[in-house]
Amino acid sequence: MAEAGTWPSDGSPLHFDGARSYEAWRGAPRLGEHNRPVLAGLGYSTAEIEALEAAGVLADAPPA
Repeated sequence: MAEAGTWPSDGSPLHFDGARSYEAWRGAPRLGEHNRPVLAGLGYSTAEIEALEAAGVLADAPPA
């Protein structure tokens, strides 16, 4: 994730089948990154999601 940068770590101390599975790791999601797919999965239409965004109900950045 370019905005947050990277942070080196040794990984999980837990071993499954002798591997640590570094290749499967990815950064934490950004604030609001999954708003649209989650709401769409709950049955909200694109227009409804856009209305929630316009009303300021959904956040994709911390408050100023």
